[in-house]
Amino acid sequence: MMTTNILLLLSSIVIIIGGLPNEIQGQWHSDGFQSMHNNWLNMMGNSHRINSMPTFGSLDMRLPERESAAEPLHHQEFDPSVVVVDKGSAEDTEAEPSHESESENPFDMDFPLTMGFNRPNFWSFGLPSSRQKPWWKGPNVCIEKKVIKGDEAVISTKTGGLEVEDQSPTMNMQFQSFGSNLRNSLSLQSTSCSESDTSYTCVSKLIKGRENTTTIVKRQCCHGFFKDTSTGCTKMNLKSLVETMKDLNANRMLKLIERFGMSNILVADNITVLAVIDESLIELEDNVTKDENEVETQDFSYPSAVRRRRETNTMPDSIAMHLLPGFVRSGDMNDDVLVPTLSPSKQQIRFNVYHTHPRRVVTANCVPLVSTNNYAINGIVHIVNRVMPSPTKTLKQIIENDDRFTILGQILSKTNLMDQLNDSKQHITLLAPTDEAFRRLDSLYLERLLKGQSCVDALLNNHIIGDTLCLSAVQEFASVRNRLEKLLPIKRVNQKVEINGINVVESDQLATNGVIHVIDGVISSVESQPISKFLEKHQLTDYMKLLNDSGLLSEWDGLTNVSFFIPSKNAMRSLSQPDLDRIRNNTRDLIGYHVVPTKSEVCDWTEDQLMRTMSDKNQMMRINMFGSDILGFSLRPVVTAQCAPIIAPNQDICGASIYVVDRFLQPSKGTLLQTLDSMENLSIIRQIVQTSGIQEQLTANGTYTLLAPDDETVRNYYSVPQINSMVSNQNESEKFIKRHLFGEIICCSGVNNSPLFLSSQEFRNLDGKLVSAHRSFAGRVRFGTAQVTRCDQMADNGVVHVINRVLTRKRPEMSSSPISHDFSFPLQFVF
Repeated sequence: MMTTNILLLLSSIVIIIGGLPNEIQGQWHSDGFQSMHNNWLNMMGNSHRINSMPTFGSLDMRLPERESAAEPLHHQEFDPSVVVVDKGSAEDTEAEPSHESESENPFDMDFPLTMGFNRPNFWSFGLPSSRQKPWWKGPNVCIEKKVIKGDEAVISTKTGGLEVEDQSPTMNMQFQSFGSNLRNSLSLQSTSCSESDTSYTCVSKLIKGRENTTTIVKRQCCHGFFKDTSTGCTKMNLKSLVETMKDLNANRMLKLIERFGMSNILVADNITVLAVIDESLIELEDNVTKDENEVETQDFSYPSAVRRRRETNTMPDSIAMHLLPGFVRSGDMNDDVLVPTLSPSKQQIRFNVYHTHPRRVVTANCVPLVSTNNYAINGIVHIVNRVMPSPTKTLKQIIENDDRFTILGQILSKTNLMDQLNDSKQHITLLAPTDEAFRRLDSLYLERLLKGQSCVDALLNNHIIGDTLCLSAVQEFASVRNRLEKLLPIKRVNQKVEINGINVVESDQLATNGVIHVIDGVISSVESQPISKFLEKHQLTDYMKLLNDSGLLSEWDGLTNVSFFIPSKNAMRSLSQPDLDRIRNNTRDLIGYHVVPTKSEVCDWTEDQLMRTMSDKNQMMRINMFGSDILGFSLRPVVTAQCAPIIAPNQDICGASIYVVDRFLQPSKGTLLQTLDSMENLSIIRQIVQTSGIQEQLTANGTYTLLAPDDETVRNYYSVPQINSMVSNQNESEKFIKRHLFGEIICCSGVNNSPLFLSSQEFRNLDGKLVSAHRSFAGRVRFGTAQVTRCDQMADNGVVHVINRVLTRKRPEMSSSPISHDFSFPLQFVF
């Protein structure tokens, strides 16, 4: 039976492998499954990584897969000499057309272990394979190869949007533990491949002992052929650049090129043209005949690119900026890559790539490309939908020279952000509110901003995006993160654009180090708002009115490095009129008790932590944490301030943290004894405490919880002679108090809800007995069978709860007025 099962298993493996496409049936190395996976991705045309097997002579050893050194290129100048034609030495580079697929192993390494299936041309059962080769393995594919050896591998190498940096020192450090001899015989290969619109590029790294080699292989259809994923590289009938531009309705562009004496460039050299269609050139062509030094009234309804053409005498330079040397295909246009142009002023074009809905958009100086890769005999033509702007000022210079941004400039000058806006190496998007937008802010808030207060950095970073964002690329909806990592939604409706719900007045005003979008509002976030804005946003109007009436609201708006404990809306509404009157008569002290002069987070707190407040007497606030579980499942811990649950923790605002609590916080009235003295209907237990001899313990430093039966409960439980006996007998009084006293603080909110008969919380009293605690589904807290009627009367060294039953193991005999038996235990979990 076992032999039969083994044969069936082997047959299944043969059938599965036989049913795989030819490329997966290829020669298997010692990393067979990894090779199969990579070859599958290879055929699917996706980016993939191949990790070959390190070899030690005839010994195979698997090492953890490391990250490839190939990463996307950002913010680097475009180099056509690397991407398009071979400019290196004959030793290091080569460029040649390929009519056969190249070996999967760029280094032609031999592996000690191989298995069968040596690339058969037929399926295992004799059926021909119909799986087509990837386009980059077919005919008419040109291959560019560059090899970097030794110390040269440390230098970043650009090709097709890839940047390679040597990481061998890190790898060598990992190999030192094998010993120097073993390390010298180690070979490790890593390959990373990616596919663009027009090319397929692989960057391979080989570490063999102490030698490092990086090989970059780029495959693309040879000029005169275009990429077709179904048929491979297909031949085209090419025309000259001039004829191609005419076919693409770029006649006016040709006339301007001829007018400025650049026609010979289109014939003599290999050129990439960013051609502007005729309709978009009419306005520019008309202005060529005008006096170019004439200062015209700004018309914000017309694109800013054309408006700036009128303001400067740079028409020939602007046209030459649309001409790029060499062949620049759309696959070479990576995000934030700079490309040199033929302009006399040596202007560069910044390409950006946006994967927006419903389609991918490529922009050149924020102008969208509407048609790409129109091949000609000696060049390529891409169509743009308007004249590209040629920026000459930094973001800082634009802000300083535009009358709409005087307030923004003043606020920026109070920070170090203005230096960043002047840094030519930056690539920043600035959402610039106008002066009118700033004037709509609260006057006191604006005044503090102009002084560099009120978290001005947080406010400004709301308006800064760390990449080039061209709004011309937004077709319907998009989103972007600002420097505070806040997501800003972008919406375009009927050519009008909104960012975070704010209208964009002018978009894509290009600078040498970024782009500006003018907006008619100020983007605010919680981190940049004062306490008054937080209270207003969350409709905490009752508490806000208390602050405003007392004159504390403006003072609190200016506080920094503090923590606010704000009562919720329901907490304020639950206050009685006498309580409100008492608060109004002592506002600064009672309201100040809700502020701690230190900005902190819950994760920084500890159990029974005391924090000094900003009340008149600088009274202490106690922090407690309660964790529990039911049937082994942990519940979310409850964190309390003065036993009030924190229901909305750690909301950061300008210079402060906000915690919303479910009641108005009350400072303690002294020690446990002093708290008992201040409470009504507890005269009997006060007498028992005085007789018990533990008064000093209740007045000393420590943490205690006292469950205090009220006078009526004690009288119902004990007869008058029994009460008198206990009050006069220290031993009985001490036992009574210890049954109701716990050596820790237990807040009512720290007692969790429990399913029927599954209470998992127990607390040990000073008598050494465990007392169960639970909260019913109706919200009532019980210790044993005693229900808490008044919760959380805070003291400096503990808390007092008033209960309606006496905690005892056996009910004493009553001389009169017998009490009915208690049948409520099964119901107390519900009610």
